Amino acid sequence: MQGTFFVDRATQYLKGKHDRPFAMIVSFYEPHSPFNFPRGWRGRFRPGLFTAPLVSEHDRREQPEIFASLSDLDVRGIQAAYYTSLSFMDAQVGRLIEALDETGLSSRTLVVYAGDNGYMLGQHGRFEKHCFYEPAVRIPLIMRWPGHLESHRRIASLVEMVDVLPTILHVMKLPVPPGLQGINLEPLLAGKPGAEAHDVVFSEYLENEEAMVRSARYKLIVCTGRRLRQDGYQTAEPRRLPGPYMRLYDLVLDPGETRDLSNDPAHASIKEHLLGRMVERMVATREGLKPVPPGLSRLDSIHWCLVPPEERTRRKDEG
Repeated sequence: MQGTFFVDRATQYLKGKHDRPFAMIVSFYEPHSPFNFPRGWRGRFRPGLFTAPLVSEHDRREQPEIFASLSDLDVRGIQAAYYTSLSFMDAQVGRLIEALDETGLSSRTLVVYAGDNGYMLGQHGRFEKHCFYEPAVRIPLIMRWPGHLESHRRIASLVEMVDVLPTILHVMKLPVPPGLQGINLEPLLAGKPGAEAHDVVFSEYLENEEAMVRSARYKLIVCTGRRLRQDGYQTAEPRRLPGPYMRLYDLVLDPGETRDLSNDPAHASIKEHLLGRMVERMVATREGLKPVPPGLSRLDSIHWCLVPPEERTRRKDEG
C-alpha cells in the first residue's frame, strides 16, 4: 500500500542521524476515491452500519449525473469504504507518531496534521468535494508538540489553510516573509486571553466560478452560473447553465444547509454584510492581477473576480 510505503520511508529517515533541523512532509492518498486499503482491513466498517442520507428534489436537480443512479446500498458501501480507508490512514499516522516518540524527537518536533479538503458522503446526493456544503469544506487541523503545546484542547475558532504557514513560522521562531497571507494562530494555541482568529473565512472554486464566505453562524455562496463544468460533475443536463445564484444558510438553525435564506428580507442585512466581506477578500488577494473595474456593484465585482481572464475574453468575443 502507498500509505505503508510512505511511512516506512519516513520512519527510516527519522531513525537516522540528524545534525541540523529538518522539515518533512508525508502525504497520503487515503482516504480518496477509490478508497484503497489492505485486504486484511476489509470488513472493519460494513455498509449496514451506515444510513443513506435523504436527497431532496432540489438536490436531485443539482446532483452530478455521475451519482444519480446510485442505490442506497451503493451509498452505504461507499461510506463503509471511505471510513475503512480513513482508519487505515490513521493507523499509518500513528506509526509516524510512534517513530517520533521512539527516537526521542517528539519534544523537538512540531507535528501538523491537516487535510486539503473535506468530502461529501451522500449528503445532498453527492460524493466529492467540488462544492461548498460544510462536509466538503471543513478539514482536520491538529497540531502536536509535547512540552510546548497544551494537549487535548479543541479550538472552535474559524481558521483557514493560509494560516498554517505563518503559525508554523511563529511557533518555531523562524523569520516570516513580508506580505505573507494568513494570520498567526499561536495565541489561540497558547490559550492567551483575548486571542482571536477570523470572524469570517473564505474559499473559492474557479472551475465552477463559485465562492463562499462564512461567519460562525451564516454562510453565503455566490456563483456566476455561466460556466460549463469540465471537472466531471455536470448535472443530468450538462448543457443547461443554471444562471447566477446566491445561497445563504443559517448553520446554527439549519446545519444541513437545506433552507436558502438569500431572498428572505429578514436576512437582507446579513447577506449584504457577507457580500461586502467577500468583495474585500477577493479584491485584496488579487495582487499582480488586473484591478477590478470601477463602478461595479458588489455582486458584479465578485462575478468579475470569479471568471478567469481567458474565459472573460472569450465571452466578450462571443458577445
